[in-house]
Amino acid sequence: MGQHPRPAAGPGPVKRFDRQLEGGPLTTIGDVARHAGVAASTVSYVLSGKRPVSEQTRHRVQHSIDAVLIGVPADTAGLDCIDLDFAEAGRLCVQHLGELGHREVAFIGEAEGVYQRRAGFAMRTLAGITAGAASRGMDLVHRPCAGSYEAVAGVLARIFEERPRTTGLIVQNEAVIPPLLGLLRTAGRTVPEDMSIVAVCPDQIAAQTSPQLSSVNMPAAELGSGAVQMLMGRMNDGRSPGVTLLRPLLTVRGSTAHAKERNL
Repeated sequence: MGQHPRPAAGPGPVKRFDRQLEGGPLTTIGDVARHAGVAASTVSYVLSGKRPVSEQTRHRVQHSIDAVLIGVPADTAGLDCIDLDFAEAGRLCVQHLGELGHREVAFIGEAEGVYQRRAGFAMRTLAGITAGAASRGMDLVHRPCAGSYEAVAGVLARIFEERPRTTGLIVQNEAVIPPLLGLLRTAGRTVPEDMSIVAVCPDQIAAQTSPQLSSVNMPAAELGSGAVQMLMGRMNDGRSPGVTLLRPLLTVRGSTAHAKERNL
């Protein structure tokens, strides 16, 4: 629930991070940092891909992680990893809007730097959305966006100016959601009558907006239990490390509706 190492369980929005072996206490980012001789923030950057880290430092951090990772780093050699299938999540969002008749769609994603660093979760979502739109003949544009009000206002204004017939938005950036909804109201675009929105975000966030957002959830509990199962399998069977991707589920709420005929 993106978004970017995330914790395996808990009632709130997920935070990705490594977990400990053999049923003891959690191995925290701080523990890994001390073992690798780096700052805790460096461990976070290695796991999330949100900032560049030297190859030597990256390997030192990875070798200090004796666990199942929730999140898939760029280099998974020798690691057990579990995560949401972000590519399929992107395809589900496109499929949902396509089935509602939307043909011009904008994807408002993470900040530009996340894509420049080719962070895995963001690149996989973008690939799934792009492939899904192409297979359906939909007109898609991708607009990276920082989380500030000013950034969202600029991106939305550009979409309206360049693509006035846009009727659907896909969002993968939790910080964007509150200003986006406010700006749409100010612009006289009612959700979902004038603009449908589907997001990749935690259910807790999707359920707190008005209207509630149709969304692909970040399954914290399933990621946690899956990580435990992978760990036990490695301990009991001695299997080789690998990557497991969980199937995403899309929940339809009040933010998506059929595209108006006059906009098609």
